Amino acid sequence: MGNGGGGIIAGSAFVSFWLWNTVVASAHSWQPVCFRADATGEHIGLS
Repeated sequence: MGNGGGGIIAGSAFVSFWLWNTVVASAHSWQPVCFRADATGEHIGLS
């Protein structure tokens, strides 16, 4: 913990997570029924 490489990896993962959440939020605007599935991570298999 605390090394620069780990921080870069964590930052990259955070950006990927944020982008994915943005996509999911967009999907919710027209497909709100998936909201509960997203809470359990099952949305990955419901596309």
